[in-house]
Amino acid sequence: MKSSGVVSVLITMATMLSCQVNEDEKNKLSEVHDQMEKNELIKISREDIYTKAQEQSIKIGSALKNADQNFSVDSLEELYNAQITFIPFENMTEFISDSNNTKKEIEVIEAYLYQLNNNGELEDNVQYINNDTELTYDFPVNNDSIKGVWHAKVKRKEIILNEIKK
Repeated sequence: MKSSGVVSVLITMATMLSCQVNEDEKNKLSEVHDQMEKNELIKISREDIYTKAQEQSIKIGSALKNADQNFSVDSLEELYNAQITFIPFENMTEFISDSNNTKKEIEVIEAYLYQLNNNGELEDNVQYINNDTELTYDFPVNNDSIKGVWHAKVKRKEIILNEIKK
């Protein structure tokens, strides 16, 4: 009789332990499932990326054009993971002849140079470059003391990551 009592206690303990193991497994599976949802692939269209790039370019351009804001070029570069340079009117031909620049970048700066020489209207510009792996934002400056273009280069990946973080 005593042995059957011990056996029933052992069976009860084994059942309780198996329930605990099952509960732990359920928690782990739930954690794995949550992690899989976080790592789910998201498809963002080329047009969506371009739209987000335009929105981002407006923010960068506004900060660069408005001297009253407390943004420095370095802080903008860090915030958007961008490369930002100013191309003075006098240096545009150097930019055009630099083989490190893409054909599209050169075409945009040639257009700005033409417009500056012919008193044409200068507008902001967003372009895909490097087989759509990067985008450039160009912001012309044409006032009494400064003539040139702010040129920002951003990787498409950074635009996507920036959008996912929101």
